[in-house]
Amino acid sequence: MDGYSKPLVTTTNVNKDISPQLMSPRELNALFNKIHLCYHHHGIWLNKDVAIGILHPGLLFQIHNNAQSLTISTPKGEFGLPLNNRDTVVASLMAVGAIIPGTATEVETIHHLLVNSIYSRSISYSLCFADCCNQLLKAIESINNIQMAFIGFGGIANHCLFNLAGSGFKHFILCDHDHVESTNLNRQLLFTQTDVGESKVQVGKREILRRFPDCDITCYTNELNSCSRMDYLSHTDYILITADEPPGLVHNLLKQLVSSHCKACIILAGYSCNSAIIHELDQQLPSPSFPWLRLTNSIMPSHGPINAELGAKVAEAVYQRVCHFSSSKPLRFAQPLNHFSIGFS
Repeated sequence: MDGYSKPLVTTTNVNKDISPQLMSPRELNALFNKIHLCYHHHGIWLNKDVAIGILHPGLLFQIHNNAQSLTISTPKGEFGLPLNNRDTVVASLMAVGAIIPGTATEVETIHHLLVNSIYSRSISYSLCFADCCNQLLKAIESINNIQMAFIGFGGIANHCLFNLAGSGFKHFILCDHDHVESTNLNRQLLFTQTDVGESKVQVGKREILRRFPDCDITCYTNELNSCSRMDYLSHTDYILITADEPPGLVHNLLKQLVSSHCKACIILAGYSCNSAIIHELDQQLPSPSFPWLRLTNSIMPSHGPINAELGAKVAEAVYQRVCHFSSSKPLRFAQPLNHFSIGFS
C-alpha cells in the first residue's frame, strides 16, 4: 500500500493457556494511536482520511511488552508483530491477513454487511478467504445469482438448504412429491409434528422464508419417475440429488440430465449401508451395472447426525466453489459412518 514500508512479521507459537484478550473499540483505537495509526472504531483503516481496508472482525491477539508488540492470530496463521515502527505496521497487518485492503467504496459496503445482524457471521467467515474487499464482493454477487435445485427433500437436503440460505444463497428449486411423516421428525430439521401429512417441499419453503424472507423458492410436487420431465432444471447451476425412491430413479434422472446437455454441477449424496457418499458427476453417466434390488419391506439407513454432516459438507463445497475460494476439482467422498470425516480431499 502506498506510503507504507514492507511488512515486518515473524511466525510464532501463541501461548495456548492465555485466553484471547477482549478490547473495546476505544481501547483498540488508543493502542494504535500510540504509534499514530488512523483506525476507525468500525474496523475501517484510514490513510489521510481515506479508507484503505477493513480490520478482520474475528482477529485474536495478545499484547506484550507494554503494548510494544502483538501476537496476532489471523486466517493466515499466527504472527508476532512489533508496534514500534509506524511505517511497517499497516503493511504487516495486511501481509498477515489482519487488514483486508480495498477502495473506500468497497470498504464501506463490507462494513454495512458486517453490521447486518442476519449475515454478519457469514461475512466474517468469508473474509477469512478473501485477499481483498473486491474478491469478497464478487463472491457475494455470485452467491446472490446462483440457483440450486434439490431432487429429493429429506434429511440431507433439509440441512443443505438451511445452510445455503443462511449463507446468503437466494434461489432454489425443491422437487419431491413426498409428504411429511412422523418417522421424518427425528432427523429432518425443518419439519414438526404439526406438518405431518403436508408436502415436504411446501413446508420447507415456508420454514426457510420465515427465516430468510428474501429467498426465491420454487416447488415441484409431481412424482419423480422414469418419465418425469426435468425441463425446469435446464438453467440451474447446481443440482443435489438425494432421492432414492423408486429404485432406479437416480440413474434415470442422470441419463435425462446428461442427454439434455445440462450444464449444472450435479451432486449425488446419500448412503450405501453404513457408508456416507458424496459424488460429483462430471457430465458422464456412471458405468452400467446390474440394478440393485431391495427387500419388499426394506428399511433404508438414515441417521440424523450423518444427514447433518452430509448436508453441511455439500453446502460448504458449493459455497467454496461459487465464491472461487477453492479448487474446481470434482467432489469424491465415501466413508464408513464410523470413520466419517468432515474434511475435504
